[in-house]
Amino acid sequence: MNNIKPKVSVVIVTYNRPKFIPLAIQSILDQTYQDFEILVVDNGIDKPAKNIVENFNDSRIKYLPQIKNTGCSGGKNVGIKNAECEFVAFLDDDDVWLPKKLELQMNAFEKYPEAGFCFTAITEVRDEGEIHSQVPEGVDNYFEFALRKFNGFLSSTLIIKKEVFENVGFLSENFPSHTDIDLVIRITKEYKGIAINKPLIKMHLLSGHEQMGNNFGGGAKYEKRIKGRHMLLEKYKEDFKKRPLILSKHLMLLAKFYRNDGRYKEARKMFLKTFRTYFRPIIIIHYFSLLFNGLGYRLFKFIKKLF
Repeated sequence: MNNIKPKVSVVIVTYNRPKFIPLAIQSILDQTYQDFEILVVDNGIDKPAKNIVENFNDSRIKYLPQIKNTGCSGGKNVGIKNAECEFVAFLDDDDVWLPKKLELQMNAFEKYPEAGFCFTAITEVRDEGEIHSQVPEGVDNYFEFALRKFNGFLSSTLIIKKEVFENVGFLSENFPSHTDIDLVIRITKEYKGIAINKPLIKMHLLSGHEQMGNNFGGGAKYEKRIKGRHMLLEKYKEDFKKRPLILSKHLMLLAKFYRNDGRYKEARKMFLKTFRTYFRPIIIIHYFSLLFNGLGYRLFKFIKKLF
């Protein structure tokens, strides 16, 4: 009997939308690197993906149905704990990998064995077309980058050595959002990472497309984002205090979240806090867009063009 374990455990968490699963799984099966297992963690009580997953008839695919909704982070933790491989990768159920994704990342680990994780650029599929992101290239300490770029580490690009979780812990299940970046900040404090500046996944952001993070637990559009960002800034406040420019950018984004959610009083307070943290002229432009609510956005776009 062959008891040799595969190299990579790929974790897919899904919730009540089995229609996306076939493309996600097929994109893994189509990889040029084939040394993997697939763990499908199914939180879909109302619309389980069992039949769709089993139709693939591939012994490398393991179906892990949950008796209750564990949430996005809880589902990933279930996958990590059931992973039998040296490396753990993630794929959201509505994203797809390009064929050389695993090959390029596993080759990078061979080249840089000291690294604890690897991430890549992405392609965003939007109504207006495809947009390619940019990330640094090579092995480095990405702690500062993690604090600055909350959206720089999409989970579907990540491959993490399983031993890393034993050191830094699993995903925080009490965060309403920003759980992936919380994990990455903890990892980058302890390990170097590898960045591959090639878009190796496609993330679907078409209008009307429900994102997985919004699918778990409901809530208003901005409410979870605002609460999660506040929790993250509080958790790492000593690190952000040493970097006032980075902190001011996150505070200004919080102010815009409040503004877009119609919570103008909280938005004004947050803009003022941004002023006090690190003053930049762009903050004034955003503040005036808030003061002139209906006219504000058009005024903001006009003034921004002048700069």
